Amino acid sequence: MFGFSMLLFLISLICVFIFLIKKKNKKVKYSIVVVILSIIVIVATVPPSEKKVDSKKETAVTAVAKTEQETTSTSKKKTEKKIKAAAGEIVDGDTTWFTFNKSSKEVSYLLIDTPTTSSAQPYAEEAKSRTAELLSHAKTIELEYGNGDQKNQDGQTSMYVWADGSLVQEILVKEGLARVASASRSGTKYLTRLKKSESQAKSQKIGIWSVDGYASDQGFDVVVYNTYQTNLALKKTAEEAVAKAESEPNRENYNLAVTAVGAVPKGDSALSARIATVNTALTAQEQAAAKAAQEQAAAKAAQEQAAAKAAQEQAAAKAAQEQAAAKAAQEQAAAQQTEQVVYVAPQSGKKYHFDSGCRGLNNANSIVSMPLSQAQTQGYTLCGWED
Repeated sequence: MFGFSMLLFLISLICVFIFLIKKKNKKVKYSIVVVILSIIVIVATVPPSEKKVDSKKETAVTAVAKTEQETTSTSKKKTEKKIKAAAGEIVDGDTTWFTFNKSSKEVSYLLIDTPTTSSAQPYAEEAKSRTAELLSHAKTIELEYGNGDQKNQDGQTSMYVWADGSLVQEILVKEGLARVASASRSGTKYLTRLKKSESQAKSQKIGIWSVDGYASDQGFDVVVYNTYQTNLALKKTAEEAVAKAESEPNRENYNLAVTAVGAVPKGDSALSARIATVNTALTAQEQAAAKAAQEQAAAKAAQEQAAAKAAQEQAAAKAAQEQAAAKAAQEQAAAQQTEQVVYVAPQSGKKYHFDSGCRGLNNANSIVSMPLSQAQTQGYTLCGWED
């Protein structure tokens, strides 16, 4: 920019010089020539000095940039380097004591969060056991710093953990035992990889993702999990009650099933449909039983009426027989009163006698009196002494 301005200035001076020459004033001519030559000398000496300064500045800037690039490269190589370590105490699924670089440190597993055993969070023991299994069976354990801060907000050292070349964080996330906790201050080198595994675990609804709302970006909600388990128990009780009502349909089992289904939060349409079917069957059964009872009662009443009628008829017949017998007895008695009486000795012979003192009865053991017609009917004939 400076060179261009000077060029314009020189051109202007030359134009003035030419104009003055045309005036043919000798004294003025010499004065102008001296001024122009002085300015040319100044211009000729200043730019090389400034260019030299600019060149030095450029060299210095290049050196600084190169130094910073080398420092960044060295730092990057340092953070990407894996460090061999030995596992110690397993605190939780995402926290372990490791011995490396001749010291022991509590290491937090970078980019993941597992339930904690100290808070008795569901799946905490499973995550801890799985981490212990992976590390105890590993022939080689390696640690790797992230590309950000080396400590988390609790002051723990944050690192990636490798077991026989497999990223432990990825295994825990894939098996539904850990959620991805992206903390930019600690680096995000394997974040995309872990997010993919988390999506798979979510779609499969395994581990911490088996209960909707338990795991989230805010952590783990034990209340949500316990509520789910309570509801699950209520649903199981309801299913058992409905199954019993179906296998042993009666009003008592039906009422118990209705109560159990009603206790399930937000209800259960499938169970409600099944219990409605039981109610329909029970109603039909009860109606059939009521009809059968009515028919049975009517039949019993008819039987009782028939029996009563038969008893009445039998009583009437018996009364008639008794009346006839009484009448016959009366008639017989009357006939006996008007008919001649004879005497017989049943044990002594077959003769009847008009006189109880007949000689034919002298040796008789017993003497019986009866009407003559009766004696004749029984085969008795007149005694010879009374012919």
